[in-house]
Amino acid sequence: MDVVQYFTPTQDDTFKLLSGHKESVFCLDFDSTGKFLASGGQDHIAIIWNVATGEIEFICQGHDDSVNCVSFSPNGDYLCTGDMAGNIRIWLRPLIEENSKEWKLLRTETVNDLLWIKWWVSPSNAVRNMNNEVSKPALLLAGDEHSYVNYWAVSSSISNNQGKCLSMAYTFDLDQAALDGLILPSSTNTKNPKLAVLHRNGDLRIWDIKTITLIGSIKLFDKKYSSLSNQYGNHLEVYQINSPQSFNDQLSNSNHDLLLIAGNGFICPVSIKFDEELHFKVLDIIKTGDDGSVEALNCSWTHPLFAFGSITGVLGICDAQTMRVRQKWTYIDEDDSQPIGITSLCWSRYKPIFFTATTKGSIVAWCGITGLTRKSSSGLLTEKIPLKIWWGHKAMILYLTLPPFHKSMEDNINNDDGIEQLNKTGSSIEPFLCTASDDTTIRYFAIDISS
Repeated sequence: MDVVQYFTPTQDDTFKLLSGHKESVFCLDFDSTGKFLASGGQDHIAIIWNVATGEIEFICQGHDDSVNCVSFSPNGDYLCTGDMAGNIRIWLRPLIEENSKEWKLLRTETVNDLLWIKWWVSPSNAVRNMNNEVSKPALLLAGDEHSYVNYWAVSSSISNNQGKCLSMAYTFDLDQAALDGLILPSSTNTKNPKLAVLHRNGDLRIWDIKTITLIGSIKLFDKKYSSLSNQYGNHLEVYQINSPQSFNDQLSNSNHDLLLIAGNGFICPVSIKFDEELHFKVLDIIKTGDDGSVEALNCSWTHPLFAFGSITGVLGICDAQTMRVRQKWTYIDEDDSQPIGITSLCWSRYKPIFFTATTKGSIVAWCGITGLTRKSSSGLLTEKIPLKIWWGHKAMILYLTLPPFHKSMEDNINNDDGIEQLNKTGSSIEPFLCTASDDTTIRYFAIDISS
């Protein structure tokens, strides 16, 4: 077990402190209404919080290991909590008429060592009906360390719940973990939603979610398909997958879908096109400039851009249409002139601003379009100047997320005095950001960046 390194922040910008976990907090997720926040921790529990008050609504117990996955279904009817040992627990949101805070344990499942969970619902079921109607069905998918992806049809009726494994009809290498999964929604390129699964050995597999069939795959480490193996030899590693189309409507009408694969020192863009067959094309590799693992990769909601951050402190902003790096810099600690590692990254839904969490316990806001920069005497960019820095955590930040509403959407926040006051600024940006840390706490930080 890694020893947690604690430090004393220079200041405390915390707007609201959520204390309930006894050990490191690994993951966070807001429900789509913005009423609830779920957290998972090393202490074998998940907690459901009231977003407005910061109070505990319900504690999800019964896990045998660290809870590394928490995820609300898109309509907020269900919460899935999963631990590193592969225990999955699905909880049902209480009905308003029940006047209860208790989330009902709907079902339990077991997989191998759990790595990720994803939900999919049909578009007609994606929005929660506030008239308290019966919970709608959803599909839950989970990837594990032994290469398998399992899926379950989940409904509020226990008798209707079903589960299967995507991998049963195919041969997989049992040491090639299903590292990450990404749902590609229906678009101009595909009638049915797809699931892209990235495996440790560089295999990228695309599944049709509705028919549960494998429709294509590519070996990213194979010289036949890409130059990755020529450039990185036997030191190739991949970590996560993302897609600009999942975020940005400007890119959803192109004649192909784009996947971004993050690895050690590189981002590998893969174009996929759905005709009668599935066609893959590996585009030019984007080099981050060092061999540090790309821990954070996320796409802008407002512009055709994506940003990355590495454990060695390298940050970059790329054009999702030309696949060119617009800006790249290293985030340096002003005290000791050493790089500060990036652990998490997310963009505002409403402005071209992104936020990064660091190994030093700080959160940094950056402008995604241009932003202030420092230049050397030769005129070259040496450093990008942050828009704002927040402090408060006493150990490394492990997760960073934003609420699903902006400052003018006051109905979503239950009129809590503190958060309502943030909303009155009138700016269309999230009122606060939320972080989880090795220091056992969850914190809100007010976003007060001038437009």
